[in-house]
Amino acid sequence: MLTIKRGATPILTNIPPDLGDYVQKQRNGIDFATLNFVQIGDTPTDLQLDDSVEILGTTYSLISKPPVVEKIDSRKHRFQCVFEAEHYKMKRVKYFFLNPTNNLKEKAFTIMGDLSVFVGLLKLNLDRDNPGKWTIGAVDITEARNISFDNANCLSAIAQLVSDFQTEFWMNGNEINFISKAKNNGLVFKYGQGNGLYNIVRSPQDDESAPITRLSVYGGSRNLPAGYRDFANTLQLDDPIELPTTLPLNEETITFPEIFPQYLGTVTAVGNEFSFSASAMPFNLNDQLLPGLTAKVIFQTGLLAGYEIEVASYDNTNKTFVVNKVASEKDLEIPSPDLHAEVGDTFIIVDMDPPIELVELAEQQLADFGMEYYLANNFHKRNYAVTPDRMDFKRKSIKLEVADQVRLVDGPLGVDRLIPIESFKTYYAKSEWDNELTLSDYPIIDPYTRLIRAQIKQAQGSQPTPPIQSPKIYTYERVGTFMKEGCEVGKEGTVYVHTRKYTSLE
Repeated sequence: MLTIKRGATPILTNIPPDLGDYVQKQRNGIDFATLNFVQIGDTPTDLQLDDSVEILGTTYSLISKPPVVEKIDSRKHRFQCVFEAEHYKMKRVKYFFLNPTNNLKEKAFTIMGDLSVFVGLLKLNLDRDNPGKWTIGAVDITEARNISFDNANCLSAIAQLVSDFQTEFWMNGNEINFISKAKNNGLVFKYGQGNGLYNIVRSPQDDESAPITRLSVYGGSRNLPAGYRDFANTLQLDDPIELPTTLPLNEETITFPEIFPQYLGTVTAVGNEFSFSASAMPFNLNDQLLPGLTAKVIFQTGLLAGYEIEVASYDNTNKTFVVNKVASEKDLEIPSPDLHAEVGDTFIIVDMDPPIELVELAEQQLADFGMEYYLANNFHKRNYAVTPDRMDFKRKSIKLEVADQVRLVDGPLGVDRLIPIESFKTYYAKSEWDNELTLSDYPIIDPYTRLIRAQIKQAQGSQPTPPIQSPKIYTYERVGTFMKEGCEVGKEGTVYVHTRKYTSLE
């Protein structure tokens, strides 16, 4: 029997849930419970938002909408409720950005930053009305990305960050985490009595396409030597990737535009906003300059992340770069005393004639990434809906979590490997052991993203930088509209959309 509370006060007690009621948990924070019941009495209880119920040790609330109430006779009313986990309340809070006076009021903006910048902004917004309620746990170390938001709430912003940064979101109480939760729990599931399962349904994933058997791989177009591969305009391999297989021919191409001959440098000293040094620089940039082109650095991390800045000069003795102002920035000085390189920032160099060693390394990376993509798409991708043997689970006290990796073994279905739990449904009115599971391979983080994150971690050390908890310097865009004035009587004005860049105050 369940009890619905308003605050700490019970308002409905001894509620018998329907046998079909369930708790649904799924990757990236999906967590809700259905509750259907019949109340006997002349007047149904007026359930309101934030009324709560505890199911299987977790408190769920009416967050999105009140229940559906059906009158089935003069003294009976059927309730159909969906109670959601506490973090669903984040959808009630807007994901605002700092305006020019450093107040969180901008609804439409674009930020350049790594994941910790966006998570820090999330924390700032959540603290506006409930300071200290939500905390930040583990956050992936990532590259910087340029992401736009317009009228987002905090929960929808989380979904966008998960997609754009190819990461995973999960809650631990009121702690927010953005990092893979997958772990091998050591369990082996097979069909049959005593093996854990009494039903397995194999189905293709929604985005299933035919397995690739021949793959042509292409890279980026920058930093290619003169006359490269008979004047090819992208980094290339000698031949397509193709391994022996019994599958029918299916030819495909893949392009990794970020893979081109490049050197990832790390800032080791800073002179002023226009100069910095990289003591490990392995070649003389002056020997690699191209006629008619100016070499540039693109920062991967730090306050300048994402900016492409011309190199004015390079001192090979001291490994020191002097850079120009970014001419394309009309409303913002880059670099400046507030926005400049810092020790530990990473960067790459473009628009140069690369040393042959960098070309060979880039082609090897391209081959490695191509093979990884080939192997990840050279088989039919499946979902496995499995029904556990609840008596076996109860006897062995098996407790599962979303993202746990279990080994699924079934010879006739051709599976014997670790597969993560995508979701599970618990029919709690029957038993906490009455579950349905869906096992599914997760989307794979693309190889280049993994590589650049590994390089960032190496440059920053083994400990990730904690997410920001207070305003710092941000670069962002503000989008607005105005109507052209002074037009003739009887004529319509012209509406213009304009974008203006700001730097927040520190």
